[in-house]
Amino acid sequence: MVDSTELANEIGSSAYYGGVVEEQAGGLDPARFTFGLARLASRLGVLLVENAGVSRITQRNGRFFLSTTKGKVKSKEVLLATNGYTTNLVNRVRQGIFPVGSYIII
Repeated sequence: MVDSTELANEIGSSAYYGGVVEEQAGGLDPARFTFGLARLASRLGVLLVENAGVSRITQRNGRFFLSTTKGKVKSKEVLLATNGYTTNLVNRVRQGIFPVGSYIII
């Protein structure tokens, strides 16, 4: 826990009464990060398909096969961007995902 003075020095604002500094954690703006990734991927020639829910991912002979609401996709690589409420789409990944609450005390 840090008091208001120490927190103001840490974040540059005197609007808060105190807080917790977690030096091994970080944060980012998810919208800016997502749009930045999309811009970079597009510049690199990646085909981006939006609103295509994935219902199944399988891997065979070094390739991934995805079933989506807009058809089937075959790829050498897959980027799984998810959250703590992901279904059992990829069981081996699901084991390491869990929801964490975020709280602000005013």
